[in-house]
Amino acid sequence: MIVTLAGAACVPEFEERACWTLDCPAPGAPNAAGFDDASIDGGVADLGVADLGPALVDPCLDESSNGASWVVRNVSLAPAPRDRASFTYSPLNRELILIGGVIFPGVVQNDVWSWTGTRWRQRPTSNFEAHADHATAQDRFGRLLTFGGRESYDALPHDETWIWTGTDMDRLFVQPSPPARVFAKMVYDSARERTVLFGGFDAAMNALDDTWEWDGETWNEAGPATSPPGLASPAMAYDSARRRVVLYGGTADPGIITNELWTYDGTTWTELVSPSKPSPRGAAQLFYDPLRAVLVMYGGTFAANSNYRETWELDGELWRNISVPPELDNCSNSATAFDAAGGYALSFSGWDGGGHSPRTWQYCPR
Repeated sequence: MIVTLAGAACVPEFEERACWTLDCPAPGAPNAAGFDDASIDGGVADLGVADLGPALVDPCLDESSNGASWVVRNVSLAPAPRDRASFTYSPLNRELILIGGVIFPGVVQNDVWSWTGTRWRQRPTSNFEAHADHATAQDRFGRLLTFGGRESYDALPHDETWIWTGTDMDRLFVQPSPPARVFAKMVYDSARERTVLFGGFDAAMNALDDTWEWDGETWNEAGPATSPPGLASPAMAYDSARRRVVLYGGTADPGIITNELWTYDGTTWTELVSPSKPSPRGAAQLFYDPLRAVLVMYGGTFAANSNYRETWELDGELWRNISVPPELDNCSNSATAFDAAGGYALSFSGWDGGGHSPRTWQYCPR
């Protein structure tokens, strides 16, 4: 079952509740491009370069949603369901870029897809290697910087640096470089024009607590006086209104899942204490909504194959739990990001505890 997302922007006004919208077909039903499930081979219909059809009507504006916080949608096509990919807004393309990930049964991908605002499109690459468990973020030139990850499901981490140039993936050979790792997080600090990398697991599955910065040409270890404990798969985003990196949760040694909230201002990390905050989780997704100056966190895991379907918003230092319906996927390691050109956030696929969710959601605060 393959899905895609409508491209119309969501209404930016904010009320007490928020709306996630979902594309999901009825089992065996033809999708918007006229294919049924049986005609789809390898996760994508045989269309050559997969230009997957026009946008559907924005369900955020559909009266049938009845104010629900998550609304079911009709369906078109999308990339094969996966987790452990990266999904990042590209200023050069003015599109969201999906890179790699793992599809069933544990096959690491080397594909690149873009969400154009109206459709999914597979992007040709010339020599890109399979990637999963990598970190991706913008750099000061508008390129997408990808670091670390692994090339197959059980491979050791690597220390490769790649960039999405807007048309292809190119490898950069730079020294010094952060050590090899998987499940790190990386965000772009627009105020300082630095891409910030934190944490991850090394080859021995030790959680790392180092902070590195990319200035567009070289890597430099930041060495802040105070840091979070070693963490893998924390939720991390850049809060541009408050000019700081925000980190939540993650997995510390020896496999302890945390619920600590940390911020980084380019000099040091500071732990924040909130009177009410989400429970411990790893592999959740955190993005910044510049229209409302809030951070939004979705999903995550609290035990093996046990995930949350929660959505939380962070306004400075105060968390607020957003009501969600029972049909919402409980996913970890989904591909979730804010589309600056469209003014809304998308979340594609992820691991629901028993397999890869085939569904795509659009977050649209009301």
